[in-house]
Amino acid sequence: MLNWIDQVGGYLDGLEQTADQIADAIVELERATCHAATDDINHGCAKLGSLLKELEIRLTQRESLLQTCPQQPAPSTLKLALQGISHSKAVELANRTEHVAAHLRLIHQKSMGLFVGQFHLSGVTEHFLRMLTGNLSQQFSLEPNRESQTGSLLDRAA
Repeated sequence: MLNWIDQVGGYLDGLEQTADQIADAIVELERATCHAATDDINHGCAKLGSLLKELEIRLTQRESLLQTCPQQPAPSTLKLALQGISHSKAVELANRTEHVAAHLRLIHQKSMGLFVGQFHLSGVTEHFLRMLTGNLSQQFSLEPNRESQTGSLLDRAA
């Protein structure tokens, strides 16, 4: 059982490292977006993509840990699995899982904010062109048959 607990500890170490790298990449992308640094944005997106692939690998490792959990039937989360073990290190790791989950939720919120900001910035060029041509009333539409459409693309997607 101690071997499994040590494996979970190693998994959480790697997951925290990956989460920190993703958070740093998002901060870099926010800076690049503020400065309209296209090359930095492209580089940041590529870096973020590779980090997200690494996160997917980590999640696969979590599934593997759950399958080898000493408790049978195996709980659905590592936190539940660790809470079912009466060992001081298991309690510490259960608390760490909560900390990492909160960090990942924060990263998710920041990435969604970045996406929304970049999406709206991507329409700035179109808006300026409409201003220059004096055609401010025409709205962007994905459907070529419609002449005008109200609301933004994100509002319609929601």
